[in-house]
Amino acid sequence: MGLAYGLLLFLVAQGLFLVDPTPLTGIPPLQFLIAHGIYGLTLGLQTRRKEGS
Repeated sequence: MGLAYGLLLFLVAQGLFLVDPTPLTGIPPLQFLIAHGIYGLTLGLQTRRKEGS
């Protein structure tokens, strides 16, 4: 679920926030995708760890 959330954030960012020139438009899309995936995975693992306790 965390990975899906990170990828959803990536799609929202690409569709809504990165259409106009911003400092983030200088980041290559693949690196931006990987960063959102890592964020989502980390968030998902932390959530699962809390639920297991």
